[in-house]
Amino acid sequence: MTTEKTEESEETCGRQRQEDSSSKASFTTLSSIAIQAGRTQIVASVLQSGSLIHLQLVQFQPGLCEIGSDREENHILIQEQQQLLEKLQVHKDSHTLIEACTKY
Repeated sequence: MTTEKTEESEETCGRQRQEDSSSKASFTTLSSIAIQAGRTQIVASVLQSGSLIHLQLVQFQPGLCEIGSDREENHILIQEQQQLLEKLQVHKDSHTLIEACTKY
């Protein structure tokens, strides 16, 4: 487990970050998940701050707003993202369990 200070931020499609420096909180990383399908990869962390559980999207390649250069590449990206979602469903129950355990 790691403990880190984070700032709430929002990344826009142009990869610009919108920082909110007034809301700093201390989080403990409970787990990290990295899933890949083809060239598409997602990395997420499950964080805890007190009794709150937070899922943070750490990395998504290619970016969520990126599209392919042609119809075939678009179709491949959509298929890979669907495969990622299916793989994430496998982890859904384990994080529900983590959330339930931290409430007590």
